[in-house]
Amino acid sequence: SMQQDLSPAAMQLYKDVAKATDPSAAFQAGLAKLDKAEADTIARSLMNITNSDSKVYLCLQEYDRRHEKETTRDKKKLLRKLLTELQKNTSCPLSAAIVNLGIKRQEQLGTK
Repeated sequence: SMQQDLSPAAMQLYKDVAKATDPSAAFQAGLAKLDKAEADTIARSLMNITNSDSKVYLCLQEYDRRHEKETTRDKKKLLRKLLTELQKNTSCPLSAAIVNLGIKRQEQLGTK
């Protein structure tokens, strides 16, 4: 699984990004500290996140299952809830990082 493929440095990077107020900057700064091979591996793993057997996909699917009866249509509220849960789930650091990046991106684009 992708989780086992992640080095301790990558895991730490994702955890930092997941909690960062500026996740994009945190991600760039974190990548810059890694050696090129490691940074390339992380970039590759990010490209595979949409695979249905990827760790990220499975983490999000798990969340969907637990919250399928959720009634709020407020996407931002749902994303924040998702982020909080993923931050607590230590086996989903990459998912949390991606959700945090997504939330910030929406805020920057002014998406309601």
